[in-house]
Amino acid sequence: MAASSAGFAPQQDADAALDAGSPESDAFYDAEEHLQSSRRCATVQRRRASTDFPESEASRLVGPWRTTEVEGCSSTSWLLIGRRHSVDERRDALDQGKALFLRVLAERADGSWRARTAARADEIQSMEEHVNEQLEQQARSLQEVCDFWSERCRADRAYLERLEASAPAVARGALPAGQAKQVTDWRRGVQRTAEGSAAWAEQLPHLIEKHGWAADEVRRSIARATAEAEVAGRSLRSARAAVWPVTSRVGAKLPGLHGSDSGPEGACLWQAVRRYLSACEGLQSTQCVALARLRRDERRLTRLADWVAGVLAASGDTTPSSPSSVADLASEEEDHVEFPAGQRKHSSSTGEASDDGEDDEDGDEALGMSTDISALVIHEQKVEACHGAEAEAGAWAPARILMSVDLWLHVWTPADLPRESAPTESLPLARACLRPVAVRLDGDSCVLRLMMRPRAAPGLLERLSALWAQAPSKVPGELLIRCSDEAACSELLGALELVEKLYPTPEQE
Repeated sequence: MAASSAGFAPQQDADAALDAGSPESDAFYDAEEHLQSSRRCATVQRRRASTDFPESEASRLVGPWRTTEVEGCSSTSWLLIGRRHSVDERRDALDQGKALFLRVLAERADGSWRARTAARADEIQSMEEHVNEQLEQQARSLQEVCDFWSERCRADRAYLERLEASAPAVARGALPAGQAKQVTDWRRGVQRTAEGSAAWAEQLPHLIEKHGWAADEVRRSIARATAEAEVAGRSLRSARAAVWPVTSRVGAKLPGLHGSDSGPEGACLWQAVRRYLSACEGLQSTQCVALARLRRDERRLTRLADWVAGVLAASGDTTPSSPSSVADLASEEEDHVEFPAGQRKHSSSTGEASDDGEDDEDGDEALGMSTDISALVIHEQKVEACHGAEAEAGAWAPARILMSVDLWLHVWTPADLPRESAPTESLPLARACLRPVAVRLDGDSCVLRLMMRPRAAPGLLERLSALWAQAPSKVPGELLIRCSDEAACSELLGALELVEKLYPTPEQE
């Protein structure tokens, strides 16, 4: 810094000499050349050494770091601490692969699959509104007819009473015989009309009640279908938020990132994506079932509308007829339209096939448990497994294991469980296991032993309870895995060693 500061004074003096037209310009160039030479010498002297860790020096590994002692400028020694770039590079490679997979999955989820899902949701809503509107219109029509016949019954009875009041005069022969006969026939006709209107006024409330019962059955069926679709939609949103966290914070972290030296952060991304795909499949299946039920309810609505039309047409007659049973019209003979998970609604057994087939999902557009997520899987194998306490009793059980890129080990016991089922046991290897993660069992080269870290220290109440009950002290658990042969065991051991490469521990455990 001193050399740099000293170089400004000659340059300022030279600039002033040039401005004044002084012949000292030659002195200026000599001073400038001397200054440049001084700077080159200072630069050579201050050239910094390489910041790379000295590979020639013997170093000690301390987790993801390494240290070495070097001699300082004095008699004291220096301790150099450097990052193991191989550890960070492996972690970055895994994170980049996961980010690429999530980007592709998001494009598929936000593409035609989302458009089809939204279209089905709109169709469900429009069908629900249409059915409810038609039911309300039918109820209004029946109520208006009932009100009409109630008023008509009162009017016919009042008119009949007036005619009955003039009956004594006719009986006394006050009118000519022909006219008296006409009056008598007229009174009898009015009486029959009054009886018919009274019958309709009495019958229509019962018909309205039966229609209301049938309409409530249809509404309950619709409510069940739409409620299941809403629950499936909420489950999908919750599962999606677990994969792509919804937050306003810039740089929100995805689950399972390898950003901490203690292990992957958050839940297992493979498991979160699996739940999300299961929720996608569940929503699609639920929407198809809801549409099938709504179409069935529309057919029931059509039969009910025909029944109401028959009632309205028959109400024009003075003598009420017996309409068809509402229970038959609102029967649920087509209620069995449940689809197993992942099955499309186009099923010959239910008769709910779509006419246009627009709900068919292409293999590249469908999202479900059949979607390939092998990019999030490191190793998968069929083995036999048991816990350490059970090994002596020979309690080996066929199992299927899967190791994800988040370094979680998922175990299915027994091995023949459906692939879409949840794991019976999941272990975060980087946080739960000691180092080395797995070792071959002495005496059996096909068996690997995974030692678990000791559990957290128990609280005061737990310790007192253990002393009172004289419970034995807890020891770290272990998981034993037996492979079919040595080659399979070596392959699994190589996959488990990735945990040590990504998350080495400072101490030798």
